[in-house]
Order: sequence, then C-alpha cells, then structure tokens
Amino acid sequence: MALLRSGPDESTLPLVDDLLVAGANPSAPILQAVSAITVARVLAQNGLLDKHPEVRAWLIDIASTASRPGTYRVQALLTLAEADLLAAAYGNAERRAREAMALLESSSAVPLRGRTKVTLALGLEGQGRREEALTLLQAAEADLEQDYGRDHPLRILYGLNRAVVLARSRRGSEAVSIVDAGLPTLRPAFGSSSPVVARVESARGEWLKPVKTQSESARSADMFF
Repeated sequence: MALLRSGPDESTLPLVDDLLVAGANPSAPILQAVSAITVARVLAQNGLLDKHPEVRAWLIDIASTASRPGTYRVQALLTLAEADLLAAAYGNAERRAREAMALLESSSAVPLRGRTKVTLALGLEGQGRREEALTLLQAAEADLEQDYGRDHPLRILYGLNRAVVLARSRRGSEAVSIVDAGLPTLRPAFGSSSPVVARVESARGEWLKPVKTQSESARSADMFF
C-alpha cells in the first residue's frame, strides 16, 4: 500500500505472487483477507485484475461471509467498488458501495464510513449524478475526520475527490482551495516526487486555467483513493 501511494503503480508488481499465495490460504483467515484485499488493489491499479478472476471471487467470498470481521467485509466491498471505478463500471461501483454502507449500519465501530461515502459519490458522479455526488462528498468530510483525524494524509487524500467533482462542475477556485489546504500534508507524507502528489499538482495547474482551455483528461481522469 505504501508503494501504491508513493511510487509508480508497477513498483508493486514484484509483490503480487506472494500476495496471491497468502490470499489463497484459508488456514490463516485474517492474513488471507488482508492479502486478498491488498493484491486486488495492486492488480486493479495496474489494470490487471481481470487476469485474476480468482481474486475477485475471494473478495466476494470475504464480503458475503457473515462470520468474517466487519472491517474486512466492508474493505472487500470497497476494493471491488474501487476496481469498478477504475474500469468505469460506475453502476457496479454504486451497488458495491451501497452494500458496504448497509453493512456499516450494523457495524458502527468500523471506521470506514467516510471512505464508503466517497466511493459511492464517485460511482454516482460517473453516472452523471453530480449534485448527488457533491452532497455526499460534503457529508463525507465529517466522517473522514472522525475516521482518520483532521490532519491525517488519508483524510486529505480521500477529500481530494470533492475537489475533482467541484472542478468538473466548473468550480475550479473551490477545488484549488481544497488542494492548497492539503498539499503541505501530502508532500511529506507521500513524497514530493510521488505520482499522487504529481497528479494533484498537475490537476491544480489545470483548474487554475479558464475552463475552456482545460484539458479533458484533467477534468475527468483523477480519483484519489
């Protein structure tokens, strides 16, 4: 997970084989769940999840097994939803995120409510439901702060999704203000030369331009999780 956020996506690939072995090992269920969730994120970020259908099956099993701890069930659903977001399967992402939200209603101690709302919002935004997404992202801010703490890098990272949707709504100055508040924390946390910081800084530069001169990719490509 550190490599996914601080280095190029492909830097994680040498770890895939070991994670696949651990993810297939039912004799250590906690390690199995953590490994399956992690390798799914690695494969999805590298565009390789479809080459490993067994990994998606592991996540579905984790999510649907009532005896599993709630935190892993919710994380499995969110990992599936995030993979769907990366594949532009926004309706599927919405469905998985809503399943995660329903699980959270009965597992109030699991600190994933903010991330779940962000994931659901991105699924809605991808379907053109932008105002619904912005309302949900606004509501997620308090949950993210409660889940991670106000100054935690992950609170700031997930919160950047609101900036993305604001920019797509032609509210670039509001988006830039969110980025400017977060960059002083993100740079030392992930590394000033990390891909995620570079994406944030690139998006900021685009959002400062007049809307008609912004590139299409800058308006539609970035999601942060």
